[in-house]
Amino acid sequence: MNVRIKGLMLGNSFFILAGSILVPVYALFSASIGAGVELAGLLFATKFVANAFADLIVLGIKDRVDFTELVYKLSMAVRGAAWIYLGLFPSIQSLLIVQIITGLAEGFGTPAFSSLFADSLDRNKHMKEWAIWDLIKNPLIAVGSALSGWLVANSSFEMLFYIMGTLAIIGSFIPIRRVSVASASKKYKAKAPRR
Repeated sequence: MNVRIKGLMLGNSFFILAGSILVPVYALFSASIGAGVELAGLLFATKFVANAFADLIVLGIKDRVDFTELVYKLSMAVRGAAWIYLGLFPSIQSLLIVQIITGLAEGFGTPAFSSLFADSLDRNKHMKEWAIWDLIKNPLIAVGSALSGWLVANSSFEMLFYIMGTLAIIGSFIPIRRVSVASASKKYKAKAPRR
């Protein structure tokens, strides 16, 4: 596995852990700031509408490695800052703002990560390296989900958001080393068929 893949996995691991902390206790948080069941559902849906809007914008963007890396890192940092903001100002209005911001950031960040990851896969190891990523990602989601209830029970929603935001911002600073152009082109060069 090359160093670029390792950097992407490590950086995104911080973010995956951060993002998985809120989901199990989202409804409890919504109720704690005065949102009823229907409003909580609408606020949750808002994120995915914003995500889809960002995806529509991404459709028109041309691939450039430097730009893709910037989008990937900014998307994590922006979501981290949004979660910290929600910890500082917990309200229905803040949750609406954060759902829009994180939805937009995710709409840009997910394609950016997937593009960088796919471009960095080692030749003839694509399935293996995607499987390794799943083996890292899924236990992190399980840990974050289990940790969420414990954090709220032993601390507060505010602390939960501060931890989420900090983890996401740390992930955005993990360096992604470049794969040289020569090795990248060699890696994807198709073999000529035998005659």
